[in-house]
Amino acid sequence: MKLTPYLLLGATLLCSCKSNVGYLAFEKGEYTAACNLSDVKPGHQVLTKNGKYYLELPRYVLSKPLITPLFSINETISSKPEYEQISDTTDLYRIPASYAHNITTNKGKAITPDKVELVENPDRIKKGAGVMYVKRMPSSEPVYVCEREVKEENAGFYDVVGYTTTAIVDVPLTVALNAGTIGASLVASPALLIAAPFIAKQDQGQDEDKKD
Repeated sequence: MKLTPYLLLGATLLCSCKSNVGYLAFEKGEYTAACNLSDVKPGHQVLTKNGKYYLELPRYVLSKPLITPLFSINETISSKPEYEQISDTTDLYRIPASYAHNITTNKGKAITPDKVELVENPDRIKKGAGVMYVKRMPSSEPVYVCEREVKEENAGFYDVVGYTTTAIVDVPLTVALNAGTIGASLVASPALLIAAPFIAKQDQGQDEDKKD
């Protein structure tokens, strides 16, 4: 029973959480982006130009949950970031010829490309490019590739909004959330302290029975 206060403290810490509303603003200015190969479906266009092949795919951003555990040791276990699609935003990628041929025919086993490269000047590639069409869905499960860091031109503005939102919203909300958790723990503490001698006596009795 000597462990009871420590177990209570540990449970309180593990249940503590923090608000990430301000992160939404930071995320708009600077974020980790990628594309998802499960978006490649029959009828999707594959552009071809000068013997090279390209795919235009939606952009995804790596996002944090709005509420996460307060301590990073628990955050890595219970609140892993997930990719979310950015609406009305696409990127053009150069894909290997083997992958282009694989998805535009029904021959052979579906494959995953070894390398997908982001195209910096998509309009130049699109102009005068030929078009092929995807005939198979190579992946039904999310396959995120071409992960990279993106910094928007107006990132400074979003930084200001992010810091302001963190101070005005996240800090008070985090305090409120954790005050509720600590309050619940304090309510439980007297009950545990009152019950402790009886539990300890019961444990002692069990130990003596085992000796007999």
